Amino acid sequence: IIKEKALLVAPNDTVVLYTDGVTEMTNMDHAMFGLERLKTFVEAHQNLSAEAIRKELLETLQNFAHGTPQADDITILVMKF
Repeated sequence: IIKEKALLVAPNDTVVLYTDGVTEMTNMDHAMFGLERLKTFVEAHQNLSAEAIRKELLETLQNFAHGTPQADDITILVMKF
């Protein structure tokens, strides 16, 4: 099911779209990366370029997983305005 939604953005806003493979990434203790970690990450890195945010998030996910096999697809789209 696809829903259409409008989002008002302003100059310097950062929008991150992602699949559930990002928030459901698990580590060796079976803990999920989760939405709160993702929010904290975006807030801390919002001043970077869109490409730098994407690359840093992928690296952060790999470090979080610490060798745990990826169980789901990961798609990340970062937009800067």
